[in-house]
Amino acid sequence: MNICTYDIIFVPLRDFLLLLVMRYKKSLILLLFLASSGMGFAFTRLNAETEHYVTLNGNLGYANLFNSIKGQAATPGLETELGAGYRIFHNDFLFTTGLGFSYNFYSGSQPIVITDINMIDTEGEPFNMHVYVSHQQDFTHAVNLNIPLLVGGEWGRFNFLVGPKIAYTLYGATSAKALCTTSGIYTRFYDSFSDMPNHSFETEQEITNGGYQKLKWNINLIAHAEIGWRVGGEQLAKKYNVQPEKVTYFISLYADYGLLNLNSVPADAENTFYYKQTDEGVKYYVSPLLLSKPAYNARFNNFNIGVKFTVLLQLPVAPKQYIYDGTKNTVNWKRGGTQAIKN
Repeated sequence: MNICTYDIIFVPLRDFLLLLVMRYKKSLILLLFLASSGMGFAFTRLNAETEHYVTLNGNLGYANLFNSIKGQAATPGLETELGAGYRIFHNDFLFTTGLGFSYNFYSGSQPIVITDINMIDTEGEPFNMHVYVSHQQDFTHAVNLNIPLLVGGEWGRFNFLVGPKIAYTLYGATSAKALCTTSGIYTRFYDSFSDMPNHSFETEQEITNGGYQKLKWNINLIAHAEIGWRVGGEQLAKKYNVQPEKVTYFISLYADYGLLNLNSVPADAENTFYYKQTDEGVKYYVSPLLLSKPAYNARFNNFNIGVKFTVLLQLPVAPKQYIYDGTKNTVNWKRGGTQAIKN
């Protein structure tokens, strides 16, 4: 797919979904809570049946990191996760939990910085160092441990799951780079001085924050929702009372929204652009947004949407055990309660 097609189809769709989430996020959170509290119990069958599964899942999706900094755009990226867990079906009610390890990558840009610094050259003459910083890019990597506690229901081949996920960042790192152009302005000269590296007047010199820096995020509570389609034929097996498949599959669409603030930037953080005086002259640096002063006291909330693939491995089930109770009318068996015998 070329860039034009992506811009025409996916960018407006992505922006529309993000706008809906930001505008109605309180309503969505309330809806998820109500759904997780009661909707799953609405799906029941007359005959009780409980099945247990081991789950293996993987997902890939679009990620975004919203922030409350005025004039600062959200940071887009991607998310992928691998996990394993346990799922129980009771009638049509579902409960699942487990452990997942997700990887998130974010890449964002920062606004252009233009500033003047009062300096003195090696001959003692004052001048203004005009600094133009552009094309700043931030890169962030995070590995998280996720613990889902999800409930839901199924109808036909479809099911839904909602509930919280506890997320803890095991590893996080962020870096930044930009292009810096400097020129000298003297009051006694009409033109400025540029393209003179020996005088620290350089054009599009790459500056960084010195490499990846450790990123410490707060523990997070994520509201999760997914709707899936069962690829295997277990539902037909239940309907016609034949042996169900031991392995079934789900393909799901999911959405995550972080309810807690991830930010833990210290009060003494640097600006996104800063400089230091050294024995070798002035050194220029850029700081990633997630470790910069503008982010102090700001909110950062993550949002993910994507596709999830789940494999269900059914655990062994005890066979029906009929017990004669002396009445010749009923038998008891472990997985279905009491059933009448047909004469």
